[in-house]
Amino acid sequence: DAVLAPSAAAEIAAVITELEGRTYPAGTLQFLETRSGTFADLSLVAYESAGHTIYGVLSQPKAAGTYPLVLYNHGGDNGMSATELDHPLAAGFVQAASSFRSEAVRWFGTDYQSEGTPSPWDRDVDDALVLLASAIQLPNVDPSRVWTVGGSRGGGVSLLAAIRLPDRFLGVVDVFGPTDFFDPAFRPAVDTLAAGGTDGRPGTEFLKETVLLPYLSGALSLAEGRQAMIRRSAMYFADRLPPVQVHHGTADNVVPISQSERLVARLRELGKPVEYYAYPGMGHEDVLGPEQIPRILAFVK
Repeated sequence: DAVLAPSAAAEIAAVITELEGRTYPAGTLQFLETRSGTFADLSLVAYESAGHTIYGVLSQPKAAGTYPLVLYNHGGDNGMSATELDHPLAAGFVQAASSFRSEAVRWFGTDYQSEGTPSPWDRDVDDALVLLASAIQLPNVDPSRVWTVGGSRGGGVSLLAAIRLPDRFLGVVDVFGPTDFFDPAFRPAVDTLAAGGTDGRPGTEFLKETVLLPYLSGALSLAEGRQAMIRRSAMYFADRLPPVQVHHGTADNVVPISQSERLVARLRELGKPVEYYAYPGMGHEDVLGPEQIPRILAFVK
């Protein structure tokens, strides 16, 4: 009950103060290998984030020109495949994607493991923003047209990235991402984890081992545990978001649809630009529908 009590304004303000002290310096991108994909040229890159070597992928259109930049954030907690960025829309954007610390880029049969310890929805946001600061300097990038897009865990990372740098992004596309770890829909999972059980969803084991069990054992204060959860919950910083487009299936049993509904309600309450699309009967692993991509493209335009 104490851990999941509603967030107070002072707690939210403390997290904002903490995050405003973080920096995301551009570094030198090491281009380790480039391959010609079906729709774009793919590059395996390495860069430094907080002293860790992190691997990522850049996709660049084959045609010369200046393009918008999309910061893409992957779902799950097992890294990403390079081919995630090789899709029909890749001809219209430069894309940058981090594997995040402790996770790997799967590069055509070889895994490149990033350094550091896992930190879903926190230091992975740092890693994404450091990559952005470096990629935005590429000669074929228009720095005035930057978007962030992600699904599931990556949807949450995308929202949090835009909250960290509210003037950097023109918009966010969030596909069934977690937005509020105080949602009552998560209470059964928290009870299971507190009793020593497992949940299986990405990020939950991390939160169990670093927040919930240390709090229950007395090794972590209640204030510290709640701050860790607030820091990961975009809903409490919705006033800092640029225009947002949200997609969610009504039958999602991994990230409850209430996660999107709560964020959208808050954005509308604040009078912020938001588009929300619910897909009847669609689950977390489903293709949400043929209209999703046209909606995203229309939103970006």
